[in-house]
Amino acid sequence: MTHTYPIWETPTRGKAQMMYAQMRQADPVHRAIGPISKNPFWFLTRYEDCVNFLKDQRFGKEIHHSLPPELANRYFPPPDPDDIFAVVNYHLLNMDAP
Repeated sequence: MTHTYPIWETPTRGKAQMMYAQMRQADPVHRAIGPISKNPFWFLTRYEDCVNFLKDQRFGKEIHHSLPPELANRYFPPPDPDDIFAVVNYHLLNMDAP
């Protein structure tokens, strides 16, 4: 289904639950385009879909494992070992399970 939801509009902020309920009913796995980056991403609005997504080993947190190297390095360059902030940010919460 192709439908545009007012995800980033100011009036939605106070009524987001109504929009999510509509998405769950009509379009539970919704592809959207980011308003700034113009990159596509997905909204999963049902619990069971989210659980299945999180259990699926084809998806992960480490961007360098899921994107082609040229694309991953363009948006997320590998951390410089001399940059303490980049090294500290590379922690367990940003890694995939072994």
